Amino acid sequence: MKRFKRIKIDRWLILLFILTSNVISAQNLSSDEIIETKSNTYKSRKLLFGISIENIQNENNTKGLNIYNPEIYEFSWVKIKSHDDFLNVFNVAFSKERIELLAKKNERIIISCKVDEKANIIVTSFILDINTQITIEEIEKLEHNLIKKVNFEVVGKKFTEPIYYDWSIRVFFKEVEKGEIEFARKSESYKGN
Repeated sequence: MKRFKRIKIDRWLILLFILTSNVISAQNLSSDEIIETKSNTYKSRKLLFGISIENIQNENNTKGLNIYNPEIYEFSWVKIKSHDDFLNVFNVAFSKERIELLAKKNERIIISCKVDEKANIIVTSFILDINTQITIEEIEKLEHNLIKKVNFEVVGKKFTEPIYYDWSIRVFFKEVEKGEIEFARKSESYKGN
């Protein structure tokens, strides 16, 4: 019986050690790093599944705004007006050769846009693969062109009070290379409920 208890205790100690080391690793991953370009400063944070990047200058753009909550408000959402404008943002930020290389390496990017009640992008953030080949300068170009060239439209109730929507998309560079981003096309044709 003593041997059984000892094995049980040893397993618990091993499990505790594994859990503790995972928590410590996760804490180390979440440390912020500041990355500067010629015109912007970005905060980079390592996540368990990728790297999050956000422009520090936009951090306060949602102050005083409520996030759209479907449980409180009438139905409302945002969609992009043009798939082609969205696709073109990638073609401006990345050369054709670069898109081909990133597609070959199976790169993908998650883009999150906070869009206000007037359908303007007020904050963008990006999640990249841990071993990404995408540079901060390319992210900067992508962000700049998203804000300047991609238009959104509110579907459903139009709010006059300060509010923002959290709109996200995952883009594979293979889609960019082919000229068709599936979710962007679906967003463009979205009609609501």
